[in-house]
Amino acid sequence: MRKPRLTASKARLRRVAYGRLRLAFSALVIGLLGLTPLSPALAAQNASLNADEVKTINKQIQARDAEKLKALKAAIQRTQATLKDSTSKLSSNEAALRAVEKSVDNKIVALRELDARLRDSRTEMDVLQASGAQIQASLEDGRSRIEELLRAAHRAGQVPALALLLGSEDPTAAQRKLTYLNYYSRAEREKLLDYKDQLEALRQNQKAVESTAAKLEATRAQLASERLELQREQQRREKLVATLKKEVGSEQSRLARLKADQKSLSALVKEMNETLARIDMAYESEDFAKRKGSLRWPLDDAALASIGARTGSRGSAWKLPAFRTSLREGNGLFITLPPSSPVHAVHQGRIVFADWLRGFGLLLIIDHGDGFMTLYGNNQALYAETGSQVRSGDIVASSGSSGGRPEAGLYFEIRKDGQAQNPLPWLR
Repeated sequence: MRKPRLTASKARLRRVAYGRLRLAFSALVIGLLGLTPLSPALAAQNASLNADEVKTINKQIQARDAEKLKALKAAIQRTQATLKDSTSKLSSNEAALRAVEKSVDNKIVALRELDARLRDSRTEMDVLQASGAQIQASLEDGRSRIEELLRAAHRAGQVPALALLLGSEDPTAAQRKLTYLNYYSRAEREKLLDYKDQLEALRQNQKAVESTAAKLEATRAQLASERLELQREQQRREKLVATLKKEVGSEQSRLARLKADQKSLSALVKEMNETLARIDMAYESEDFAKRKGSLRWPLDDAALASIGARTGSRGSAWKLPAFRTSLREGNGLFITLPPSSPVHAVHQGRIVFADWLRGFGLLLIIDHGDGFMTLYGNNQALYAETGSQVRSGDIVASSGSSGGRPEAGLYFEIRKDGQAQNPLPWLR
């Protein structure tokens, strides 16, 4: 039996119903993926889908397209499950990346401390060797004197006997000379023994220092090996996180993540501003505002000269091509640098944050008073702790690619009362 034809009005109703259902489904998928909100016109069109129309559409679909509705629901469920799984994997791997980057930070700081201890051990060995050489020289000199005394005593022992036979020397005087020689020889022998004791003590100390240095070298080699392994794991995690980010969403979702990062950072800065407003600053600093146009760059002079050479001059015109503005809506600068390059404080102040933050990796924030703060992000290692005071030019971190950046460098911001400032006019 042939199915009855739909009238023109019913066909139009069906087309409108299907169109509105597709719009509703699109809105659902966009909401699940965390993309940008629907336009007001589209939202109003969806809102006009009242309960009676939904019932009519459902009845028509149930009667003629039940399988399509079933497939649609299954697709929604699969999309939800895939999105949930990808988001969970991304969150887990970001946490693992954070742990690895902090471990790399700890290894670098530990290696730095070990290098300082090794330098001290080598200096101590040099001092011990110099002292040993002096005592050895004194020992040799003492031996020479004793040998001379022994020869003199031998000669003195023979001469008195001959003098007694010939009667040319007083026997008492000759005996007295021999006695003096024996006393003097005994004193020299005691000195010699004392030199030997000192030399042995120095040798024992030198062995102990050498043993400590050897252990430090072994520990350093182990830490260096662990750091290398952690850096390999960091690279693997970074690649995995990058892949998962592509799976989680489109360009719109990445923009949403960046805005979320900015919001998180702004909330952090606001919280710190409120806290610092209640704290009596324990240090006096030069007015940050008066340093506009004369602040140092957060780079090494060598790195700054290298960038200046590539761009041709040291005037204000060279700064723009040398650095690429950050993706964070132009609030700061991302400066491409080799990994582990020194990062310097641009002005004196107090560290108010030194930890990992999503989107900024290992982040350090310095408060300079009067609402001014500077931010240093995407570091490989942080050398300063929260609460510590720093001076202009102090090395506070080393550049890196933490936070999932594809290239190594430094993210730098200047903020006034939580609002980002263009850094270029502030730097000399």
